[in-house]
Amino acid sequence: MNHSQKTEVLTNEDVAIERLSTNTVALVKHARNIAVQQVNMIQLLTYYTIGKWIIEVQQKGETRARYGSQVIKRLSEEMKKNFERGFSEDSLKSARKFYLTYKDRIDETVFNLFAVEKSETVFSFFEEKPPFIVSWSHYLQLMRIENEDERSFYEIESMQMYVNYDDRYEELEDENPTIGILLCKENNDALVEITLPRDANIYASEYKLYLPDKKLLQDKLQQWIEEVM
Repeated sequence: MNHSQKTEVLTNEDVAIERLSTNTVALVKHARNIAVQQVNMIQLLTYYTIGKWIIEVQQKGETRARYGSQVIKRLSEEMKKNFERGFSEDSLKSARKFYLTYKDRIDETVFNLFAVEKSETVFSFFEEKPPFIVSWSHYLQLMRIENEDERSFYEIESMQMYVNYDDRYEELEDENPTIGILLCKENNDALVEITLPRDANIYASEYKLYLPDKKLLQDKLQQWIEEVM
């Protein structure tokens, strides 16, 4: 038997280290996935809460239109004193719209746990049925759809596309740009910028009201992977 035909014999130490590596990689991926999900949920719950509070304050104003704009303006000014970004007047208006659009998804008990008591146990309520399933960037686009059924459809489809392709391309390194697909009915450059890697050679004009062929998507994703590796 020549050298090329010899079967490699693993020592007990090799087997143990391989098992250790496999388990550690799986654990870290699992932990990071949980962390990403929680960060996303915290962001969404925060904007939801701010939107709810804005509405409650605005509704107390005698002349609501003028008073409402003042609430947004003054809150933005105060927030900018404490935080560098994320609380422009437009962002706060989006938070208000987010609450008005999805206010039926969170009951008062869960809301109080998060916003008032600031209890971490609130996340146990979301393990089986989270109230929000995609990112804030997605919801900014979804809120532009007036029809509720249509909006729900695109929300679910967007979530499924992310789950399917995350599972298929786990080998992407952490420093590589996130690849995602958001189903939409508009050709919108801003929308593509939040869903595609930087310098990706695919543009809003290429989007249709239906998904491209699966093979085309796979080829495009593989091309991006090879470019950034």
